[in-house]
Amino acid sequence: MRKRWIVGLWLAALGAAGLLFFLFGAQSNATAGAPLMLEPDGRYTTPVMIDGEGPFPFIVDTGAQRSVISRDLTDRLALTMVPGAYVKATSGNGGGGITFLKTYSSALFGRTAAMMVVLPPGGIVRHGVMGMELFGSRRLEMNFADGTVSSAASQPTPRGFAAVPVSIVQGTFLVAEVTVDGVHAKALIDTGARRTLGNVLLRKALGFSHDDARLADAQPVGGATLHSTQAMQAPLGVLILGEHRFEHPVVTFSDISVLRALELSDQPALVIGLDLLRTLKAVAIDYPRSELQVKP
Repeated sequence: MRKRWIVGLWLAALGAAGLLFFLFGAQSNATAGAPLMLEPDGRYTTPVMIDGEGPFPFIVDTGAQRSVISRDLTDRLALTMVPGAYVKATSGNGGGGITFLKTYSSALFGRTAAMMVVLPPGGIVRHGVMGMELFGSRRLEMNFADGTVSSAASQPTPRGFAAVPVSIVQGTFLVAEVTVDGVHAKALIDTGARRTLGNVLLRKALGFSHDDARLADAQPVGGATLHSTQAMQAPLGVLILGEHRFEHPVVTFSDISVLRALELSDQPALVIGLDLLRTLKAVAIDYPRSELQVKP
């Protein structure tokens, strides 16, 4: 799998005037829905419009703190880009840019005068990523069974869903308590990750040495930058999230910078990706309630 980005914005160079471009529009309390499309690379996207152009398929990514746009799409739309962003990806970091949009919208949201981070060239994101800054006061549901994504006002856990308490870290990241083959760990819930990743401390806690014969070579872990890190994988017994059991998950072990950025690298931790999440009918995040909701 190739993945991951957390975007850190260094805005001092832009001056205080640049902050005026963070003028997000008001969000209705009404429920809004949009198509949720499975792409050939295994990620899920939804159509968005940029300055009246599009629609473009943006990845729906609960592991993305802010929306980002690819360098290719920035050039295609002839958007002006200025330096000022630093992209932290799963396996490495890189310098990006910032562009200012007249409009950024979909069936789920509408924004004007929006600032967006431009990814470094050469990454795997073809068009862009719909970040979670758009839904911090909302409930976002990805219904894999119906092929829809919806945004609604915060509400009690709907019938058919089971609630899992989560910590909201750095404003948008969802971190849950899990058990992996009896080992307690922290887990980032990440719909932008195609596979489930564990850190080195989780591998050691599970009893795997670095040259363990039970480990097999895995595709290097990469993401929004050109960096990648070597990885090993192993099938495990069970991963328990709330009351739900994921049986026989395959976990890829690597040095995962996203977990360091979230200050989870000093303990067993992992990223739960779409390989497990899409076995559910639906997942939802109710940010005001600090709740992950899963529908088996």
